[in-house]
Amino acid sequence: MVSGSKSYVNSCKCNTRKENNCAHYLSNWLIENGKLSANPAGATATCSEGRVLRAKDFATGAGSNSVGFGNIFKNEMGLSMSLNPPTGNCFIYCERGGRGHVYYGTKSNCVAGTGSGEDFGMTYYQYYS
Repeated sequence: MVSGSKSYVNSCKCNTRKENNCAHYLSNWLIENGKLSANPAGATATCSEGRVLRAKDFATGAGSNSVGFGNIFKNEMGLSMSLNPPTGNCFIYCERGGRGHVYYGTKSNCVAGTGSGEDFGMTYYQYYS
């Protein structure tokens, strides 16, 4: 999905660090590589450069848990969600105790992002490809 792209870095062109930067930095990387537009429709909070600040804005909620989820991976990027990991790298939303995290890679290996789900002890995963 992102081959031949600009390298991922833990930063944003807004030059402002935010607490829990995973969505902020991942969305900056996606926008810099033309995979996502600034200020996407599913974002509930963005930085001054239109980068997404909430991990849950990328994910798909279900039923009563759908409130607060922006579905950016699905609605803005056209990706399909699975609860089963695909072979190879994909975009991942994961959480533990209601705290969400997003990155690109596999369950145990972060290729682009601030760490893998396993690095943070996440217990629930959604895979997008």
